[in-house]
This record gives sequence, structure tokens and C-alpha cells, in this order.
Amino acid sequence: MIRVLGAAALRMGRFGVGLAGRGNPLRRFGSLRHGLNAARPAPTYAVQGRGLTADHKTVYSDMVRENAMLRIIQVHTLFVLSSVLAQSALAQQSADSPLALELGTTAKVTLDQDESAYFKVALPAEEIRLVLDTRTADDRAHNLQSGLSILDPDGGVLQSNAISFNEIDVCWRRVGYLALKKPATRGFKVTNRNAKANFWLTVSKRSGLPLVPLYGNVVPTPTVVGDGKTAQLAEGEDAFYVTVLPRGEYKVIAELTNARRQNSNIQGYVAFLDGDGGNQEALIGFNEIDVSFRKTSAFTVKKDNTFIIRVHNSGSASMNSLVRISPAE
Repeated sequence: MIRVLGAAALRMGRFGVGLAGRGNPLRRFGSLRHGLNAARPAPTYAVQGRGLTADHKTVYSDMVRENAMLRIIQVHTLFVLSSVLAQSALAQQSADSPLALELGTTAKVTLDQDESAYFKVALPAEEIRLVLDTRTADDRAHNLQSGLSILDPDGGVLQSNAISFNEIDVCWRRVGYLALKKPATRGFKVTNRNAKANFWLTVSKRSGLPLVPLYGNVVPTPTVVGDGKTAQLAEGEDAFYVTVLPRGEYKVIAELTNARRQNSNIQGYVAFLDGDGGNQEALIGFNEIDVSFRKTSAFTVKKDNTFIIRVHNSGSASMNSLVRISPAE
């Protein structure tokens, strides 16, 4: 059965997630260098289509040429998310009957522990981007353990766990790339190894969509160097921002303040993601007893690039957040 649920709504840069027990290791990040068993129902699916005009496709390249354009870009014009198709009763879905997807569409599937979903896509002879998002079904932090394998047209495994997750969080994104010398049909197997979770799979040309919305409908809010961004974050919520940074030395300034101006355990982090929303790396972590706490961290951008900033509140109290990127002094 297929039901048309209506147009999908964009959420501008804010998405409720949670985190428990995650450390904040400071690691090397892309072009940044910084110093810091019951019976189960059949899987349920949703397919989200989106269209882009020629003008929309050039927005990100325009941002690279002129960073100040971010101040006036209305990010919701980047994406036109059309109807969401919900598909249920797919008890026979398997390697022999995968769900066929078109390039640039996003398929959502809900999987119980040890369940798998199968997809197939006809691919052109060029570099392909694979975007897989995952989020726990109960919006609570668990050990996200899952992965995606690439299959041949008959369902045979060509590359096992081409994308894999092993994170303590509520949601996460990973991005992979596949280069084809000639057109081919490829299958994709998404497997969940832990608690029930939602997955969003998008297969597109790397030269196509500038950014696949996070978790189906989250588009980061634009920001520029020197522009302070604020948000009120309830327990487990995030704010997402996007910026273009030329090569150079920078610092990130972040502050979390108890929304009721009460002394509490301030917990959270600021992380950078690449322009596709993958490769998340923490720059600043909070675990303080205070009313308000501010931290800074220096980093180096090796070449002009687009970055997504994630500000997360993992504490039990609502927080007012501030984040700002500034040139290093």
C-alpha cells in the first residue's frame, strides 16, 4: 500500500537528538587541524523526492565565491521536498525484491534489531554519493551499530560495510563515494545491529544536489565569520549551521547558558561536519557545573571549503546556545 502523506516540511537548522556517555576526542578532521526477539512487523518505508531549479543548484558555488551571500540566502529555497510516499506491508522485501530508487530521492526505512532493507538504483558512469543517516526510534541515546553494503544486480555482496556506524548517540550521518566507469545497477543493503532505528538513504550524483537534508528534512542555517548564532535547545536538541571558510586560521567560540539562569550540569558539544554532513568531529565539549560556560578552540582551514556546525545540548536542562566563528588573533 502506498499513501501520499503530503509535502515534507523543512526544519531550519534545529533537530531534536540526544547523547549520553559520549566523549569528545579531538581528532584530525578533513581539511581542519585543531588542538583540542519478539515478532517484528515488516519494515516501513518512505520515499522523499526533491527538485532543484538551475538557480538553486548554483547557490553553494556562489557561497564559495562570496561568503557574505550567506547572510541573505533563504536556505529553504535550496530544496523543494515534494510528497512523501509511505510504503508498508513489505514482508517479502529481500535481495530478490529490493526497493527501486531514483537518483536524488531519499528513502526512509525503520528497522528492528538485526533487520535489513534492500534497495537498487540505476547509476550513471560518474562519481556517486551515498548518504546514510540513522536515528534511534525512541529518540534516546544508544550504541548506533549498523551499516550499508554494496550489492551487484543479483544481490551478491560487492563491498561489505562500505558505510558503518558504531557511535553512542541518537543520530549520525556517514557519507561514502562510489566511482563507476560505465553505467550499472547497484544494490544496497542497510542492516541494523542494535535497537530499533530509522534510516535515510540517498543515492545521488556527487555533482548533483549540493546538500542532502539531514535526517530527511533538516537544512542548516547559514552563518558567516563573525556572525554569532543563538538558539534555545531543550534536552537532547541540536542547532545546525552552514558556513564557507576560506583558507586560514580561525577560532570557534561557544557558550551554553541555563535557560532558567540556574546552576546545573551543562553538557553538550560543538562539532564540525564536512559540506556533505559527514565526518563529524568534536571541537568543543561541555561537562560543567555552572549557570553559563564559554569555551574557545582554534583550528586551521587548509583550503576553501564548506562546513556544517552542530551545537548539541546533551544535558537535562534547557540551554541557550551561542556559537561564533572568528579569525584567529
